[in-house]
Formats: sequence, C-alpha cells, structure tokens
Amino acid sequence: MAQNGRKYGFSSSLLTNTTAATSTIALVTATTAVRPYLIDFMLSSAATPADAAAEYQVTRFTAPGTTTAVTPTPFDSGDPAATSICGKISTVVPTYSPTVALLDIAHNQRATFRWVAAPGEEIIAPATASNGWGFQCVALGASGFVDVCSVIYGE
Repeated sequence: MAQNGRKYGFSSSLLTNTTAATSTIALVTATTAVRPYLIDFMLSSAATPADAAAEYQVTRFTAPGTTTAVTPTPFDSGDPAATSICGKISTVVPTYSPTVALLDIAHNQRATFRWVAAPGEEIIAPATASNGWGFQCVALGASGFVDVCSVIYGE
C-alpha cells in the first residue's frame, strides 16, 4: 500500500532546533482524507562539531499543538499539493498519546542519523483530523543544540 502513494519532503534547512528538550522539531498531521506515512528521516547538526547529544522520539499525537507551518515539496512535480499538514519547531507541544515512542534515537552532534522504513513497515497515521506523528526532543545534552531533521513521507 504505502509504496504506491505520493511522496513529499520537508526542506532540511527549515528544521533547526535550538530550543530546549521537549520541543517538537517536526511533525506531520493527518486529515480525514489522508493517512500520511513516514518513509525516511535524517537527523544531522548544522553547528560547529562538538561532543553534544540529544535524544529524539517519534511518537503519535492526538492534537498537534502549535508549530510553524511547513509546505512540503512533492517528489513528483506532477503531484498535487500535500493534504496532510506539516509543521516545525513547536511553541506548544503536541498531545502525545500513547506516550510510548515508536522510535527512540540518541543523536550525537558529530554524527548523522538516518532511518528508512522497510517496505510495508512505514509508520502510518490514522485518517483522523489532528492525529499524526512528531519528532520530539526528550533529552538535550547541551543548550542550544542545533539539529536539522529531513523528513520524507507519503500519502
């Protein structure tokens, strides 16, 4: 199912996290018309190399909180605009429920981390308004940790 849908991506330069732990660096919110699914994401740092770390979790939410809107780019220029709603850097954290993480990533600032879903194993949101999944920073080893998150998802 998932491999045949339309694919969209966020520009990685838009997703820089210089805030404290518990902020959401990126999220994708479903609508009643579409079930977005996570295909691939990458965490990297845009800061001067240092031995600093952050921990991120990919978790489902039932309310997206408040974020800066991001317009995803379709991979196929013939595809329409995305139906799901995307955001970056939360000012009001989403309501994560259940609070059990689907993925837990410890990221060192000197390294790049990439996760790619095995075919058929994508993380899928329900076709329910205000539901989706987000990348929440749950622990920060240094203040002002600068991270970039590139997201590829499908509908």
